[in-house]
Amino acid sequence: MKKAAKKLENMFRKGLTDICEHDLKAIDGFQWVTHLVDYDRFPDSLKIVLIFDTEKQVSAFKRSAEKMRIDDRIEMLMSEHNIKLKSVSQHVLYDNETDCALQHNGDWVKRLALVS
Repeated sequence: MKKAAKKLENMFRKGLTDICEHDLKAIDGFQWVTHLVDYDRFPDSLKIVLIFDTEKQVSAFKRSAEKMRIDDRIEMLMSEHNIKLKSVSQHVLYDNETDCALQHNGDWVKRLALVS
């Protein structure tokens, strides 16, 4: 991994961990966050994946005011590092533990490989 890509990777890890611990922690059903990126096609390839317990919780989150707040927080993280995204919502995906267990036997590596 090139030096610039390593810096971006560290920024994503730290920034998304902060969002997870401070902004998403109290949201019903939220479990964890991850990101996927191909640095040869960055920033277009960036996908931030928010994982919830169930699809019902994902749906409720998408209809909530919290979703807009989280999108704003992610956009702020990107702008702090001079990363321009056309639309944050195009880079944020949602998934849930229940579907992963049913469709991929809980294998998140396999499931997330289908996202990229």
